[in-house]
Amino acid sequence: MKEVLGKIGIVRTFPLCIAVAPTELGGLGLLSFEQEQLSAHVSLLLQHGPYPDSVTGQLLEASMEYHCLETGLEGDPLLLPVKEYTTDNTWIKNTLTACRKYSIVICSGKAGLIKWATNDSMIMDLFLYMDNTALLRIINKVRMYLRITTVADLLTADGQFYDTNLIHGKRAQTNPNPSFFRYQWPDIPSLSLKERSTWFQVITTHLSMDQPSIRVQCSTKFAWNNSASEYAKWVFSPTTGFIYQRTGVQKWMIWKTDIGAL
Repeated sequence: MKEVLGKIGIVRTFPLCIAVAPTELGGLGLLSFEQEQLSAHVSLLLQHGPYPDSVTGQLLEASMEYHCLETGLEGDPLLLPVKEYTTDNTWIKNTLTACRKYSIVICSGKAGLIKWATNDSMIMDLFLYMDNTALLRIINKVRMYLRITTVADLLTADGQFYDTNLIHGKRAQTNPNPSFFRYQWPDIPSLSLKERSTWFQVITTHLSMDQPSIRVQCSTKFAWNNSASEYAKWVFSPTTGFIYQRTGVQKWMIWKTDIGAL
């Protein structure tokens, strides 16, 4: 806009709000790039958002799902708060930022991220009041690398302990982790030792656990729901004491916790 003002012979420090105001109100009548772009984005969402079968609708849906995964928060992707720890200058982040600025509210009707157990919560909700953006970026990168969204994703199959590997920032084949199999995750670069160490220190501080066993505190009382059994690789049945391992789409191997595979 400053370049445009200079080209038409007006000082470049001219107030932008007057430059884009209508001539009828004493403005210059110039186009507001931000407002024009926002109008185009909102129009795109309204026209193609309800139709996920179209190519554009599929791209929008993928963009909204990725935004949910990257924020790690629960709810409609178009109603989520704009977080500084997410990737800068993405299409959806710029759109949501402008919508908030001009008090535009659009609902997508998408459910967003899923909780997997009773008393479950989103991991990033643990850090709602943390104002250290650099630290939040590290925490979120590790979370995305591990492909987890909720606290229940960190549990062992019996729901009694936090998985040691995940707590130390390492992917684990023995963890149920329904989120790993539910969503289409982007590829995240490998973690450095510093990032793993930071994750361990922060997550063990914010989770309710008994140290050093990393056992879930009794007051938490996690219990897997039906959605978890649909996507998890491991499911624990408290009534039988068996752990079920998914080995195929409809194939399960049954394990006893004290003997081994049946």
